[in-house]
Amino acid sequence: MIGKRQSSSARRLGVLLASAVILSACGSDMDDLRAYIDEVKARPGGRIEPLPEIRPTPTFVYAADRDGARSPFVPDTPQARVSADPDAVRGPDPNRPREFLEQFPLDTLRMVGTLRCKRRARPTDSSRPRMA
Repeated sequence: MIGKRQSSSARRLGVLLASAVILSACGSDMDDLRAYIDEVKARPGGRIEPLPEIRPTPTFVYAADRDGARSPFVPDTPQARVSADPDAVRGPDPNRPREFLEQFPLDTLRMVGTLRCKRRARPTDSSRPRMA
């Protein structure tokens, strides 16, 4: 019990001495700093230019309602459901012309890179035969 008390008081004394050493370094010879501050304060002050006049921003009236366009601030009208099933999705038109890549199964297509033609990137696929 006595040993714990002595180590606790020794620890406190060590912290107190360390704090005193650290704080003593802060107060040493600041005459050159005070002289510089006095020199800067003695300089004549400059003139501060006034703030520029703030012109009001021109107002804008959103006119999509007048033009017949949909307003982005009003929720869109819900689309008609194909069936009573909430997960049912209307598929693509079966009578439309097919795209070239639709003739291949999805699991056989693989992205291998892009081609640039007149600054437009186009994806390439590895399913088509390469021409030499």
